[in-house]
Amino acid sequence: MMVMSAKIRRMHFRDEMSIREIAQRTGLSCNTVRRWLRQGHVEPTYQLLGAKGLGT
Repeated sequence: MMVMSAKIRRMHFRDEMSIREIAQRTGLSCNTVRRWLRQGHVEPTYQLLGAKGLGT
């Protein structure tokens, strides 16, 4: 998701593409593109695994 979000922001702000054109090129809905642009920079989130998840 992080890579796609960066790609969408680049297409919109640097390449000056419309939300509609970005949606068509990426296969996402216009609402999804708009929401990701509004969110700004998205920090990645990770799940912490307990001792069982580490194979011990």
